[in-house]
Amino acid sequence: MLKNVSRNKFDPAPLICEGMACPFGCIGGPGSLSSLNRAKNASKKYASKAPFQFPSDHVADLE
Repeated sequence: MLKNVSRNKFDPAPLICEGMACPFGCIGGPGSLSSLNRAKNASKKYASKAPFQFPSDHVADLE
């Protein structure tokens, strides 16, 4: 698809091209294999185990 876009093979040419890079699709994205609520709950559970809540919390430890 990207090759066709770069060679102007589409008429009209798209304004943007979006590709999915997340394994099994992004959370809540069109390629996800689970319901939005299940993905949301799994994401919250995973985030609750993180040692830092915000990226800035970790940056302070690096200094």
